[in-house]
Amino acid sequence: MIDNYLLEELVAFSEHKTLAAAAEYLNVTQPTLTRGMQKIENELQVTLFNRQKKSDHLD
Repeated sequence: MIDNYLLEELVAFSEHKTLAAAAEYLNVTQPTLTRGMQKIENELQVTLFNRQKKSDHLD
């Protein structure tokens, strides 16, 4: 089962379009948010994000 805080992070990422902006909105560090997104991907066993060098974006 996916924790509520992970779903909140995913929604913030979707709304703010970048990890940096979502992390700032949530008042967490970008690495914390990155780990949360990886947890969601692992739990669902799917790739949700197109990772790029300069920023991450939702697929």
